[in-house]
Amino acid sequence: PWYIGVPTSQNISGDGYIPKFALSYKLTDDHLVYLEASKGFRSPMFNILRSSGVGDEGADSDTLWSYTLGAKTAWSDGRVILNGALFYIDWEEIQVVLVDTSPFTGGLVGFVENGGDAVIRGFEIELSALLTDSLQVGVNLGYTPRELVKA
Repeated sequence: PWYIGVPTSQNISGDGYIPKFALSYKLTDDHLVYLEASKGFRSPMFNILRSSGVGDEGADSDTLWSYTLGAKTAWSDGRVILNGALFYIDWEEIQVVLVDTSPFTGGLVGFVENGGDAVIRGFEIELSALLTDSLQVGVNLGYTPRELVKA
């Protein structure tokens, strides 16, 4: 069916799989290093308000591959914990939500479509220390610069 030149029914299909690979090695009882690679995706989405005259049919699946190299360590008989990780994410056809004015109602309408591709690199560090049997302090630090590689 069509309403003022815009279809009121839509069909978007998609499928996928989510593999994850992990490898860890226990250097000692208190020190472990690991490597992970995993794929992720979001299902296709359609614009339910397409009859308002904004947006296309919808957005195809977006996909990403994520790679992590990290370590989990304990020191001083487990009273100090130091963990860290480096990561890299390659994200393609990112699903984004946009807003536009409907030519029919004049109101703002949100819709989805595929954006560009991005690369995300970063690291995380966690430090925690048990100063006394009742007092623990900790600090976390993360840095995540990102780059849109294709608009």
